[in-house]
Amino acid sequence: MSVIWFVVDYNYFMLAFALKYFPGNLYTNGYASSFSDIVAYLCSSYIYSSLGPRKTFVGLSVMSAISGFLMIMCAARPNIFPLLLLMAKFATSAIYNCMYIANADVFPTLFTASGLGITNFFGRIAAMLAPMIVEASFEGGLWLFAILSSI
Repeated sequence: MSVIWFVVDYNYFMLAFALKYFPGNLYTNGYASSFSDIVAYLCSSYIYSSLGPRKTFVGLSVMSAISGFLMIMCAARPNIFPLLLLMAKFATSAIYNCMYIANADVFPTLFTASGLGITNFFGRIAAMLAPMIVEASFEGGLWLFAILSSI
């Protein structure tokens, strides 16, 4: 669970901090990112309850990985990039929301708060590293997004 927190926190904050480097209009990319966040938060609990935790996390991780690799390949196409950003942000936000839901299923009631705190600690480390990696190398940050989504 700590690995999932680490990966998803990095991916979520990498997409948020890298909006200024994505091709196309910054505002269009921002609208796409915000819209996908809202839709992901509304749909993720339904996806989790109908598919279960394993299929939800695997399916959304595959969606995130595919969109990450396509973002690398289609970086020069500003018309397609907001759609790929929408797909990546949807998958990452849905996993982010499902992690909070899955916390009650993974840990016993007595250790739920401690389990959430410990796993969230590893995620916050990744959240601190995301802006530094993106500012150092935007392409490296995208590659790391795609590779971590594949894990």
